[in-house]
Amino acid sequence: MGKGIKCGIAAKKAMYYAKDNHPPIVSEKTWEKAQRKLEDMRAERAKHSVIQEFTEENYPYMNHIFCAKCGWPLKPRVYSHGHRLSWDCSGQKRGTKKFCTGIHVLDNDLRKMEIEGNRYFSETVDRYGEVHLKHVGERTWKNKYKKKKFNHKELYPELNEENYPYYKRLYCARCGSRLGRYISHGTVRWICSSYKRKGQAKCPGVRIPDEIIKEWNLPDGKIYIMGKEDKNGEKHYSYTSESAL
Repeated sequence: MGKGIKCGIAAKKAMYYAKDNHPPIVSEKTWEKAQRKLEDMRAERAKHSVIQEFTEENYPYMNHIFCAKCGWPLKPRVYSHGHRLSWDCSGQKRGTKKFCTGIHVLDNDLRKMEIEGNRYFSETVDRYGEVHLKHVGERTWKNKYKKKKFNHKELYPELNEENYPYYKRLYCARCGSRLGRYISHGTVRWICSSYKRKGQAKCPGVRIPDEIIKEWNLPDGKIYIMGKEDKNGEKHYSYTSESAL
């Protein structure tokens, strides 16, 4: 009888099974070895799944890792409901892929490395299509390259009360955290800082385009913003002022 892989819905566990005399693609021994490898990988990912406060004590390489393509620092990105952390090119984040195609480095991979001083990361692909991380020291990188200039000050106003009269007064209505300005792919948004740092496990968060806020005639005091989607997937935003609470 043939061999295959079956996923039991109740247990959600892969099982080796035989069906319809189909010749096996892999042996049962090879399949079991692969399952053990997958379990080891899942355990390794889970080991550092708790996102800590972003300090150099918790993440010694913080502020010392850069994208080798553009020279901009790698910044933390929390995803998968707050259980995954990567360090992504801030140059691509602030600009577009035309500015830099960027790099995405898993936190688990960084923890395995001995990083001293500032390091510039790039990726190489071997003949089998496997992607490998490579990093060089600051002096080596700067001997060949310079940090790309992103003229975002011409594209986006400086972050102050003259340009954004409300920027110190915006709060998430769900958790009460401040909203911070983030520029991503050419768009200015205000995002819940708690959600940004710790993911959806901490707060579902709110992400609101700056152009929406500019249309509002906001009162004085703190502004608590709520965002939601309707049944058609369209986003709607509302706010409550501190005086109305």
